[in-house]
Amino acid sequence: MVQRITRITTCDHCAHDQEPERDAVRSIKITIDRMAPHRVDLCDIHAALWDKLKIIATTRGTRS
Repeated sequence: MVQRITRITTCDHCAHDQEPERDAVRSIKITIDRMAPHRVDLCDIHAALWDKLKIIATTRGTRS
């Protein structure tokens, strides 16, 4: 007998905002202060927002 298991990961941002479920296309690790890293799964829309935030942080942000 052959079985196929499919795992579908959905966007954490969409779930938090109670938006319709979207499939996640990217997983990122976020570390805030001294907390352990957390994995956040993002859909294509929210991944694009993350990319924009990274660009702003690296070009205009300051190191603490």
